[in-house]
Amino acid sequence: MKRMLYLKQRGIIGPTASKWMIYNQLDIEEFFRVLIKIHVIHITLFTIQYRLSIMQKYTKNKITQ
Repeated sequence: MKRMLYLKQRGIIGPTASKWMIYNQLDIEEFFRVLIKIHVIHITLFTIQYRLSIMQKYTKNKITQ
């Protein structure tokens, strides 16, 4: 969360992103690292949700039989 705030302050995330990306190469790397982390978290949450839905379907079928 602190890192996201830092990136926002530096103008890497948000409306001024394109301006700042040209200036600072290191911040671009940092930005992509954060993006990848967010993406990975999103994928894991999605898979957990998907598995839970399958489990719920399975348990409902078991109960009805």
